[in-house]
Amino acid sequence: MSNPGASAVCRGGTRAPDFRRRGYNATHPMSDDAPAAATPARTFAVASPTAAGQPSLLRRGSIGKIVLEVALITLGVFLALWVDEWREGAQHRHLAQDALQRFRREFQMNREAVVAVRDKHVASLERIRAYLAADPSTRAGMKYPFSATNPAFLEYTAWDLALATQALDYSSPISGRAWRTSTRRSGSSMP
Repeated sequence: MSNPGASAVCRGGTRAPDFRRRGYNATHPMSDDAPAAATPARTFAVASPTAAGQPSLLRRGSIGKIVLEVALITLGVFLALWVDEWREGAQHRHLAQDALQRFRREFQMNREAVVAVRDKHVASLERIRAYLAADPSTRAGMKYPFSATNPAFLEYTAWDLALATQALDYSSPISGRAWRTSTRRSGSSMP
């Protein structure tokens, strides 16, 4: 044996003690003296699998088991990657749909804001046109028609959010087309 501290394996699979260890005395096993010269060291022969009638690793089918295990691990990894990709795609589609819905709500709110101030602006425009159309002598007696504007404050947070989350990158042209068609069908148009 090459390793003096190792034990030999017997035919039954049990380990036999190595009597060549330093400090073992065959006559007095519990003493720390050097081994006695009269007792020869006993060694056990290790039988090879083919010599004992056991088939080799290739014949036992372990290569098939290894290949099956590698295939199952590879399949598991690919399935996990596919499920992760599918889940991520579903999240991206949901993010794009939410962005389109926010755009629609924001457009409707902006339309309502414009409609709310439109009548005042139309009336103001009529007063300005009448003031400018009048001759200079009549204009001197008229009240100055220019007043503070009442602007429609438009929202653009949906656009900022879509840019920040990159939701428009995940929107397909088909969903955009469907959104445009549903907007046209609802009959909502800018006044």
